Amino acid sequence: LADNDLRVVYALGEMTPQALARRAACVGAGLLGMEPVTMQDAGQRGREARQTLVELVERIGERLTIVPAPLTVDRIDDEVVRTGATLVVVDYLQLMRGDGNDRVQELDGIIGRIRQLAVTREAAVIVISSMAKSAGPGSRIGQYARGSGEFDYAAELLFVGVADERPDEHGIID
Repeated sequence: LADNDLRVVYALGEMTPQALARRAACVGAGLLGMEPVTMQDAGQRGREARQTLVELVERIGERLTIVPAPLTVDRIDDEVVRTGATLVVVDYLQLMRGDGNDRVQELDGIIGRIRQLAVTREAAVIVISSMAKSAGPGSRIGQYARGSGEFDYAAELLFVGVADERPDEHGIID
């Protein structure tokens, strides 16, 4: 909403476009300063939900491209090239398909190609992963990903923010 030049490719592997629209109506209402929208209202296509979605489409519609499942790096890359996107969101990694003799090799190839896409297309990439692994400020980089050596290598391009739990000068904890 704040950057009229930003183009985004959202690789939507987990949710349906309808589910994403319901969430966008709820979150978008708050961002746009409109009447609040509940998930129930969005699911029933209530008046406030429709108004919010119409406003979102008018503000960002042509700058957001959805790539539906099945997800492959080629399909995502094609949309990045077509739209000139500088931000890519992959939701989520384990739903992508690639080549390999086993799943680890397949994920390694996918991650390597995503890293190549980020560098060659000069796009920021956010990859959502279901590989749950607890990590904190003292964790080694290799602890962030399980099941893929390539993911550890790709982490060189990754910034991991750890929230500071101390209050700032206004007593606010970020």
